[in-house]
This record gives sequence, C-alpha cells and structure tokens, in this order.
Amino acid sequence: MSKSGTPEHLLDRDDPGDDTQSRFRYQATYAALKSLAMLEEEPEVAYIFCEHWEDVLVKRTDGRFIGIQIKTRAVGKDSFKTNDEEIINSLNRFIQLERDFPEDFDRYVIAASCGFWRERKNSSNLPYLLEIVSESSLEETLSNSYLSQLLKKLTKISKGDNSLIVRTLGKVYLEEDAPGLKDVGSRLFRALACCPQVKNFSPQQVLKIEDALIGAMLKAAALPKSSPREEYLVLLKDSEHERTNLTIQGKKITIERILELVNLDGSAVLDSRSTVLLTTYDHPPLSKLPSGMRKMELKMIAGDLSVANIELAKSHKFSAEYLLNQWLFKHGI
Repeated sequence: MSKSGTPEHLLDRDDPGDDTQSRFRYQATYAALKSLAMLEEEPEVAYIFCEHWEDVLVKRTDGRFIGIQIKTRAVGKDSFKTNDEEIINSLNRFIQLERDFPEDFDRYVIAASCGFWRERKNSSNLPYLLEIVSESSLEETLSNSYLSQLLKKLTKISKGDNSLIVRTLGKVYLEEDAPGLKDVGSRLFRALACCPQVKNFSPQQVLKIEDALIGAMLKAAALPKSSPREEYLVLLKDSEHERTNLTIQGKKITIERILELVNLDGSAVLDSRSTVLLTTYDHPPLSKLPSGMRKMELKMIAGDLSVANIELAKSHKFSAEYLLNQWLFKHGI
C-alpha cells in the first residue's frame, strides 16, 4: 500500500539512525561534562580520553585512572537491572581492565541515562549488590545468595577467579545523577555557565562553546588524524609506533584543548560593560582582505618570509586592531 504524502513530509519510523546518532551525541556530551573538571581552580583531573580503553578514560592528577562506561536507553524504558546484557558486558570489561592494570585504576563507573532498578533488595538490584560487596569480606561476598548468580555469570564470561571479580566489583560505582537523554545538553550548558572562565559570556557564546566541546569529543572518539605526520608515516623508521602515538594523542582531551575551545585569549573574556565585536571566523581569501592587510602580505611575500611568519604577523595585526576597537568601545578614547 502506498503512503499518503511524500518522503519530504513523512517521518520514517523504521530507521533507527537518528536514535543511534542521539546516543553518540549523548556520550560526547557526557564526556564534555566530565572535561570541565579540568577548569577547576585546583583540578583533580589531568586529562581525559574518549573511546580509549573505556567510553571515557579519566587520568587524575595523582596518576590514577577512572574508567567510565556510558549506557543509554530510550526515554520511558525501564532502568537497568543487574542481569541486563549491557550491565554484564560493562562489568566484564572492568574485570579485564583490573586484570591487565591491577595497580592503575582507582575506580570504575557506570553512568546510565535511565538510572538503575531499585524497587526491591534482590539480585536484580545492582546498587544493592555493590553495597553488599563494599561492606563484606571476600568470604561473606562469595557466600551471599543474592550475589551468587552474578558471580557465577561473571566467572564464566570473564574467565577470572573470584578474588579478581570481587576486587573489581568493590571498585565499581554507579553514577546516580547521570543526565537523561533529553536533558544532557541543558546539563552541559548549565555547567559551562557556572565555570568562572565563561560566566560573563552571553547565552549565544555559551551555546557555541557547548557545540565546540561536543564536536571535539566526537572527533576524539573516532580514529582521529591529529598531525600532518599521518601523511608520511610509511617513511618513518618506526611507523607503527608513531601511528599508535598519534591515535592516542588524538583521543586525548587536555586543559589546553578545553581552553582553546573556550577561547580564553584575553580579548574574548568580556565583562558586563562590553560586548562582542565583529570578528572573522576563518582566514578570508586574499581578494577579500582590507587593502592594508593585502599590501602587508604582499610585501612579506616579496621579502621571502615563511608562511608561518606571515600568518603570525597577520594575527598580531588583527589582534592589535581588535583590542584597540574594544578599548574605543569600552573607554571612548
């Protein structure tokens, strides 16, 4: 039977692609939220990685790591229970990390957009089971009837012994206040607006920074190309090592990267008496530059200056004019 209407005006309810993209964006937005910890006055987070060993891998300033698994479900779906496949897979992943890096991880975190089931204290209640583990000895944990089913399942799929599994479970934390699919964006916006570095920015500026942060997390979560060296790796002595290093660095989000996205260059931090002046988003073509800039660039080209030095001189000239315009607007001098 043909549908009434055209594809332009009808919603395709059989294609889950938009839901999949929504979940990817949720994970990137969640990572952006966690990255803001680097903006604190005395940060405990050194940097984070996206899709490197974990959905989000946090490196603390004390050298220890936190592995975060992010789980999502459509709005209105049930909260996660212990035996759900997604939860078992996350716990198994943590066990593998604890086996491979026994001294490096301080904790493992599961963040769920729909929360965790808590209606009764039984084997389906993951928060309750983890509470038992944290308060019990190894012998008490192994003999607990509520935990027996979970331990048996994890032993089978992880091939780990009981002591490893119980030690791992003792490091697992559940993020109870993780944002939902629909409010994760507003959570990031509010968190950004509270950061001292952007608290005087307009809502439009905060939204732009929010999009830039999410975009950076999405890029880092992919297989990023972060250097021109990607183009000639095959010529290097240890090309595989270099490729690995470039990939890891591309997944890494540092405080410098966050500040770059927030655009803390001094001139962008505006107080309540000033406003944003018009700036160019990208380098305009030579034909569109003001005559002064074009003449300056042509003279530098004739002088055989390098491209890098020409770009630096243009940036200095633009920055000086931009600052002068701000002073004229702000102080009237």
